[in-house]
Amino acid sequence: MIDPEKEMESYLSRFRRKVPPPGFKEQLLGRVEERRKLEQVITPAILKIAVACLALIVIFLGANFFINRTEERYLSAFLDINQAIESGVVKEALPSLLADVPELAGLEKSLQILKRRSQEKDETRKQKIEEYLNLLNMKEEYNGS
Repeated sequence: MIDPEKEMESYLSRFRRKVPPPGFKEQLLGRVEERRKLEQVITPAILKIAVACLALIVIFLGANFFINRTEERYLSAFLDINQAIESGVVKEALPSLLADVPELAGLEKSLQILKRRSQEKDETRKQKIEEYLNLLNMKEEYNGS
């Protein structure tokens, strides 16, 4: 029986080792570097754009926060919202406003209807849950657990 390693060595000994041509290493490294640059996902330009976008997002969110806060302050000062609520002006003016604008009265009625319907749905849900729990208790008692 022939040893496979010796057979392989004898086969490989027939070939001569060639010296690579001059400059081969530099050419190979240059091609690898070019390929790496072409396949690079995050290039320096894209990274700069991403950082700029992130900075703009932070600036706009901060500006939006301050603008909303300032608008809220101006509106509450302009409309005297806090004083009207504290003095009860809003509650006193509501019936006369409803009498003047019949559409608002209809809206108030529809809101009351919606509230009633949601309360009825909540009650039926509670009843269904209670019935389910009672059935579970009955099942446990029947099974003896």
